[in-house]
Amino acid sequence: MSGDSTVRQLLLDCSDQRACRTVWEAVQRDDLDAVAGADLAEALRVADGDLCLVGRDGLADVYVRHDPTRGFERLTLWPPWSVTDYDSGVGRTAFVDLLDDLGTPELLTFHDSPFAHGGVLSRLPGLSWP
Repeated sequence: MSGDSTVRQLLLDCSDQRACRTVWEAVQRDDLDAVAGADLAEALRVADGDLCLVGRDGLADVYVRHDPTRGFERLTLWPPWSVTDYDSGVGRTAFVDLLDDLGTPELLTFHDSPFAHGGVLSRLPGLSWP
């Protein structure tokens, strides 16, 4: 299954949640950046860690997700693969603010994100990976 169809299936599996319906409608319109950070955070939480979002903060790619055991997580990468920041257990309010500030957000599955490659990330200098 392609990444887009997997994201679609994850959102459909959680379609009883208003936030997931809102996010899916925005994906269909190619207007994800118009979705409120609170709805994005709720959709990531409801997806139980299987759904991630990547957005831009200047030149950096910021990957965010909700881990069921660690809470909200954020990983910032500068090209080419320089980790500049990782944080887990980010509070919901701070996470919503972060999501509101990210540009050009895109949804992806956990397996298509850097979060799935902990072995690789743990070898990067300066990163204490859980």
